[in-house]
Amino acid sequence: MNPEAIPVRITVPAFAHGRGVETHPGCQVLTSALTRAGWTLHPDQPVVSEPYTNMIGVLTEGRNVLSPRRRPQLGRMFRDGPIMRPLASPGDYPAYRGWCIDVGAFTTDFCALTLDPAGQTISEPDEAITRRQHSVPLGVGNLDELILQALPAEQREWLLTQARPSDWDDFRTAVYTNRRPFRTASVGTIGGNDRRAELDGILQDFARQLGEACGRFRAELPPVRLQELVLTGGGNCIPTVCQELTRTMSEGEDPFVHVYWPLPGGNGIHRRLGSNLPRGGSAIGGTSLYFDRNLS
Repeated sequence: MNPEAIPVRITVPAFAHGRGVETHPGCQVLTSALTRAGWTLHPDQPVVSEPYTNMIGVLTEGRNVLSPRRRPQLGRMFRDGPIMRPLASPGDYPAYRGWCIDVGAFTTDFCALTLDPAGQTISEPDEAITRRQHSVPLGVGNLDELILQALPAEQREWLLTQARPSDWDDFRTAVYTNRRPFRTASVGTIGGNDRRAELDGILQDFARQLGEACGRFRAELPPVRLQELVLTGGGNCIPTVCQELTRTMSEGEDPFVHVYWPLPGGNGIHRRLGSNLPRGGSAIGGTSLYFDRNLS
């Protein structure tokens, strides 16, 4: 196969709600630039939202299976998981909802996919799926700013002007994820015992802000009994954030069938995401045959 003939699909934050995301002015700028650069855009769905593709990427784990007629075999792609139950038995499972919360560097994206066949047997999920999507301009970059303001000037200056990207990765892993000091050779220990309580408070406040945004999004839809929750993005690798979002989503709801998250451990409903999925679920989902409806 000629790689240049493979059509391009891009994934974007969910600032343009629902269907028709490709009509968003920012998306039109991107697709126009790709076309001028010589890329071949996908003829049917050149643009899809990141929370939607995250959901598809995680639930299929990248499986692409075709029938002899070259149609996506969704049952095998989704491993006959909960999303397939209303399709197979609409009388027993009236509705399914998958929630996705992706906490990135600059935005947090929310998506709710509700599959409701209304008691009818259907073969095409999109005919019965409604999507609710939303993004808020709040991400790990905001947490970085708050943490920097709380540090001594010398340490703040080093992080801003001298630290390499790998230093920042190690710093976030130590201070945000593991809640431990980060030791440097030039400006001493960042986030030691003298700062731990203050930094923990900042982490908790940030997680609470995300939880409040999450709660507002959840309140837009009535609950259904058959639900899964997908937590992706680098921000959800921070236990304080991931656990707060899980708590918010679980309040007053029927238990989730599964909660997919990047953290180890948990009870029986929790499934730890594979190493490629917390940050790569969007790309994996964006290339899924799930979105290809007119295969030749």
